[in-house]
Order: sequence, then structure tokens, then C-alpha cells
Amino acid sequence: SYKETTTLNWAVSMDTPGQVYEFTVDAVNEGSIDAMIATETENLITQGLTANQKKYLDYTVTYINGAAVEKIDKLATGETKTLKVKLEFEKL
Repeated sequence: SYKETTTLNWAVSMDTPGQVYEFTVDAVNEGSIDAMIATETENLITQGLTANQKKYLDYTVTYINGAAVEKIDKLATGETKTLKVKLEFEKL
């Protein structure tokens, strides 16, 4: 079994309730065998945040068309899927 992961790092400063930050990222399988898109969104989004920060953050990870990302989705050889991450500083 072969496993390769990609890590994205970004810094976002949201200091006003209701602020939203969105970005997209392409998952591309340039390999010679089918792969999987596996998301662990809790770690993906909240790593490095304090418990107090986490309780005010709402987030979603979907495909660009709004479809849900399953825990493990197939990414066929040569296929590209665009993911959208949306972060929101919850209104109190």
C-alpha cells in the first residue's frame, strides 16, 4: 500500500464575527494508479487553534459544485477534483 499526503498551510486573520474566508484547491492524480481523496476535516482546519478559537469557527470542505466530500473518495488516474474550503467566524 502506498500513501502520499499533501499539506497546505495558510494564515487567515478574522477578527470580526461574520467574516468569511474561502479558497479552492485542485486535487490532481498524476500517478499511474487510482488514488483516494481522504479528508480529516477536524485536523485539516483546526490544527494549531486553541479551544476558545475553535468554538467560534465554522467550516466546510466540499467539492467546487457543493457536493460533500466523503471520508474517502476515488480520484482516478489523470483526474482532477477541485475542493472548496470555507471558514466563517461565527456570529455571536
